[in-house]
Amino acid sequence: MSQGLNPVPREKCGLILGYTSRRQLLIDLDDTCLEKVHKIALMIQDQWPKVGDCLILESSYSPLIQHTRYNKDHWPYFKNQGSNYHLVFSNYTGLNYCYKVVLTLAGLDVLNYGYAKIRDFRGDMTLRVSHAVTTEGVKTPPKPVKYIRNNKCKVVDDGIQQYLRCLDAGLYLFFAYFHTEYEAYNSGDGSNDYAEILTVDTADERGRFNG
Repeated sequence: MSQGLNPVPREKCGLILGYTSRRQLLIDLDDTCLEKVHKIALMIQDQWPKVGDCLILESSYSPLIQHTRYNKDHWPYFKNQGSNYHLVFSNYTGLNYCYKVVLTLAGLDVLNYGYAKIRDFRGDMTLRVSHAVTTEGVKTPPKPVKYIRNNKCKVVDDGIQQYLRCLDAGLYLFFAYFHTEYEAYNSGDGSNDYAEILTVDTADERGRFNG
């Protein structure tokens, strides 16, 4: 499903609901594609098996495009523009363990150091679970797209289920705020992208998807 940005009245604003944990690894990956995100999740599970299973969510969609940019010395470099994804891991490993993973990923250039510094400053892991109003329109809530089991980890906590309960609240806010606007916006050509979010998958206690 394409989660584009649709215009909304500016008075429909500013509440953004986030899911925060001090025990559970949460990763925000920007300007990438699902294939790369899948490989990163597998790498994390292989190197740090204690993190458990992984739920991948698409937080916004954009075709993957590579732009040429120039630094202050006029040297060219490539800048990717693509979709944004969230990784939610199931196990409660503790903040120090989570930060060690984030810092290592920053050193591998998977994450930027600014993200690692924010996590260190705040002392938590946080991801958006609701809509977000931008200057261009509204980002819809994140959508689960893939569940990856971790065969190296025998014990699986309920962190993903806890996250999904919070995501349900974010979806409720989205429907409550934007149902009328999206229904009107999509009624012209017979399409209704926003209604597809109603089919968002949920995980049962075994981590299987029902949708």
